Amino acid sequence: MANPIAVADPAFRPRHKKGRPRKEEGKLQVKGNPILHWDHESLELRGITEARQGATVYQMKERLHGPFWKNANLVVAQPPIRSSAWKTCRECPRKFMFRERLGLQVAGYEPALFTGDMFHQLMAAIYKGGSLDDLGRILAHLVREQVEALGELTDTGTGLLPNGRTFTEQAATVEQDAKLAHAMVLAFFEFYPLETLLKTYKIVEVEREYAIKVPGLTVPLVIQVDLLLKNLRTNEYWIVDHKTTSLSPKVRSETMPFEFQPRLYKWVWASYMDAETPEGEPPVKLGGTMHNIVRKPTIRFCAKDADFDAYVQRVREWYQEQALKDPNDPPILQSVVRHTGPVLDEELLVQVHQLNRYSTADLDLCRFYRDDSGCFKFGRKPCPYLPLCRSEHRFQEWPQMIQTSYVQSFRPFNSEEE
Repeated sequence: MANPIAVADPAFRPRHKKGRPRKEEGKLQVKGNPILHWDHESLELRGITEARQGATVYQMKERLHGPFWKNANLVVAQPPIRSSAWKTCRECPRKFMFRERLGLQVAGYEPALFTGDMFHQLMAAIYKGGSLDDLGRILAHLVREQVEALGELTDTGTGLLPNGRTFTEQAATVEQDAKLAHAMVLAFFEFYPLETLLKTYKIVEVEREYAIKVPGLTVPLVIQVDLLLKNLRTNEYWIVDHKTTSLSPKVRSETMPFEFQPRLYKWVWASYMDAETPEGEPPVKLGGTMHNIVRKPTIRFCAKDADFDAYVQRVREWYQEQALKDPNDPPILQSVVRHTGPVLDEELLVQVHQLNRYSTADLDLCRFYRDDSGCFKFGRKPCPYLPLCRSEHRFQEWPQMIQTSYVQSFRPFNSEEE
């Protein structure tokens, strides 16, 4: 017979002489397998079997920390299902709670987010008919908005931002990151000229949001398509997604065929178009997804650059060197995933239902547990919510920490497209 297992009280020491559990009043003792299990449907801890009479169970709900979000004057949201939300939820449920359910964003500046966002906006400007010469003017406006936002967060007495950096220092970083995004866009169109693309494809949509409602799901499914193309020869549609990365583009593309994002895009877009296509007309055909993957250069604008053109030349040379170093692993890659098989697969359906439950479940810190594997990105960059997770034992201080270091800001969603 298997040794008894005690699982009720975290303070209970299960072993006492010869491996037998210590008999203490009010401590749960059970024969056989552990009695508590995680219920993926309700996202709760459940199950009691063979419990001795009078035993107490250490229930998850006894660890509830109270509605701290009310004390911090936060609104709790039920966010739509997006690929970015899925990624956040799989990284860490607690991070999902902070970012998606409570909309907490760092009060300050996040370089990676700004650079990626600027890259996307500049790419969109070109596909909407702009020229490469227009990018500097567009970027200057975006930088000005970002710097003004930093000014509003700066302490007038100390001149410091909530992250401890000075306004002057942070504004200079914004300028550097903007120049980096600008140089990356120029490099991309040297590798993949727009004129070459337009010989085969017609641009249909730029930065378009699609949303659908699915029976059995509380929240809608939403995708943000960076670019939608139509093949002039086959009439197939192609979804294009831009990605910036610090990794090898070839390595980054390895998991594209089965990642959550392209599979969700296929389901949502095909379902949306099927509903919009008039009866009697042939259904539209989705050929697949293209990913424009651009590796971030390791060089930044600095004193050695006489002007921006000199910096662009250095970036251009960096990309050329990387391409020559390994022709099979270029620093800028257009990866193609052709969609075959059914629009919806069972694996994706399971994933979507899991995310739907996290998007609608009541907030408590045990359901949205901390996953320490995601606390440091690339082993060095801390999660923006690490200060909150480290101080859970002092959760009563959270409202003040949130009001000091974070702002509530949810990603916009056009509900008219549901």
